[in-house]
Amino acid sequence: MYGKFIVFVSLAAFVKCLTVRDSSSLYSRAPLAFQYKYPNENGLGFLGRNHKYPHLLAFHSEDCDFCKDMDVVIDKVVKDCKVHIDKFYVSNEDHYRLFLKLDKRTKCGGLPFYYNMVTHRHICGATTYQNLRAWAENRDCSSTMPPNVKQEEIESHYRGTGIFARINRFIRQILLKGEEKMLKRLDK
Repeated sequence: MYGKFIVFVSLAAFVKCLTVRDSSSLYSRAPLAFQYKYPNENGLGFLGRNHKYPHLLAFHSEDCDFCKDMDVVIDKVVKDCKVHIDKFYVSNEDHYRLFLKLDKRTKCGGLPFYYNMVTHRHICGATTYQNLRAWAENRDCSSTMPPNVKQEEIESHYRGTGIFARINRFIRQILLKGEEKMLKRLDK
């Protein structure tokens, strides 16, 4: 009877010491078999850890056009691969701090930003469906692979901008007005 009491008290003291992490605690002096990596407030948090935390992180912004374009691709990858991708909006201060912490090593510096916590691979900017799927499946992926160019982007590329384009437009407008006035004179 007395032996069981001593075993119980020593076990209770051992569990209590596991919650305190300093150099004088029993935790730091315990054999490695009794130490665990993630103690929580009651010291037995590892027993109740049965859910899997998402390891795929996507950092977006509400006013980012590329982020809005990638929403469709993310939804398709989630549906096809049956994975969960957590979206963090950098307008939130905590999410922004996490973004800066993960981006310190990768030096991407832009949005959208995708980070895999298992493989520590990242993707900077918008990307293709195949590259994002490889990233989500923990396979090799390119950190910078831009998506295919849309037809409207190709057309806007050849559209004239700048001072010379403005001058040409102005000259064309003058020529068109002159032709209209000449046609009106001929009709009279």
